[in-house]
Amino acid sequence: MKLSQFIKRFVLHDAVVYAIQYQPVQQCCMFQIELCNHLQPTYQPDDSEMLAGQLIMTGVTKFLVEPMVELFQKSEARDAQILEVKLLPSDDKKLECWQMGLLVSDYRQNSDQFALMTIQAKEVVWQVTEPVIQLNIPYYIFQGLENRVKLEPFVVHSG
Repeated sequence: MKLSQFIKRFVLHDAVVYAIQYQPVQQCCMFQIELCNHLQPTYQPDDSEMLAGQLIMTGVTKFLVEPMVELFQKSEARDAQILEVKLLPSDDKKLECWQMGLLVSDYRQNSDQFALMTIQAKEVVWQVTEPVIQLNIPYYIFQGLENRVKLEPFVVHSG
């Protein structure tokens, strides 16, 4: 689905980000997150308060994080919280761009840092998974995509 459709359908505010992996050659970006399920429009009283999953973006042509922060390898000592997501004008009419405000917490150093992440992509897929804290899978099969993709640790080149 398009990024604009996704943010109309899902509430990302207060979601916890445990890992982000970015593969520029394959133009893929994958987030391991837990959504606040109780904030979702489809929430039912018997549902779990949190919903673990993977947010997979394909056709990624822009991926910037400002300021540069060291994060997004799965770690019990670091995570991030999504504060806000908004659409931005895109360089390409076939793509959409969003900006995500993150509060990055490093529990080893007892510090928090605000970061803005800007991503331009063709589409986004949401997959429900087991709770994120239990994930340790080197390969991810993207639902709706035919190939099996290994995501390498993410590297950001600011520009």
